[in-house]
Amino acid sequence: SLDGGLTYTTAHTDITGDTTSTTTIIPIPSLAGLASVQLAFRYIGDYASEWNLDNILLTDEGLTALMEATNPANGHKYYLLPQSGWNDAQLMAESLGGNLTTIDDQAENDWILQTFGDYNGLVADLWIGFNDVAVEGVFEWADGTPPGFTNWHPNQPDNNGNNENYVHMYGINSIYGQGTWNDMFDAAATGW
Repeated sequence: SLDGGLTYTTAHTDITGDTTSTTTIIPIPSLAGLASVQLAFRYIGDYASEWNLDNILLTDEGLTALMEATNPANGHKYYLLPQSGWNDAQLMAESLGGNLTTIDDQAENDWILQTFGDYNGLVADLWIGFNDVAVEGVFEWADGTPPGFTNWHPNQPDNNGNNENYVHMYGINSIYGQGTWNDMFDAAATGW
């Protein structure tokens, strides 16, 4: 809120219905640089007993990409973002004015792998914008680009556990097949 709570913009809503909620990043770049921003936590519901907030970090440092590079073949700028789940990564990408990457062909796939798939000597699996959140088995790009090129790892996508809606690319020297794609649940696993 900029006016003491008379009007406000909701940055995050928890509708999980469970007893805990965790969110790691809530980007609010439209408020950056304003001197009188107020942040509040609001409960709406039938029962408001025994709830608390902890481990909260507010920072005005802004999002810092780990690395950025421009693909000379298409002129597009790419950012390597800090480790997170797919949805948090998409929010970070949006805060930078874009989306998780759309890959149009094998050359772009190879460039992304060579540029970002070995960050600081670690096998870095990379979230990409491909997902089937809206309709199971119907994959689409986060930016709305119609599906075309794919680079699935053998036997993928498999929707293992009936909850794999997000796609990542295996990094350099991955034991699973560098540069190929796998569907996965929204997890901030090591290296993603």
